[in-house]
Amino acid sequence: MPDPAPQPAQPASRASRRRRATSGVAATVVAGRRRLLLALLAGCLSLGAAGYAWLFGDLPAVDGLAAPGPFQSSRILDRNGHLLYDLVDPQLGQRTLLPLAAVPRALRDATISTEDANFYSHPGVDGWGLLRALGTNLQGGQGLAGGSTITQQ
Repeated sequence: MPDPAPQPAQPASRASRRRRATSGVAATVVAGRRRLLLALLAGCLSLGAAGYAWLFGDLPAVDGLAAPGPFQSSRILDRNGHLLYDLVDPQLGQRTLLPLAAVPRALRDATISTEDANFYSHPGVDGWGLLRALGTNLQGGQGLAGGSTITQQ
């Protein structure tokens, strides 16, 4: 059977032309909405990055922070030096280093008389105190005795 003869193309109907035109407009509107959404997203990300830099830009790096030392509690301050938070060890309590001049004379004298009564009369090592502690420990008394001075501690 021979192939049927090709038929001439019929002009598109008015409805099909309108459908093609409206689908093109819809595609343009969808593409425009996508571009607008991407632009809004980029703007929000930019504002977020700028806000982060403004809030946290002048804070020091955590690995660059120096520990206050083993005898002080940690304190967190704001950028103006105002106390935000005080980290206190529950076992050791609040600890703050003071210069010796800030410690009352009566407290210094009481500490010295309790810990090392001969503090002002030996060069930093109390030989008699060490011998006394050695004798006490060898005899096996109630507990161990120590002979260290304030200087040795």
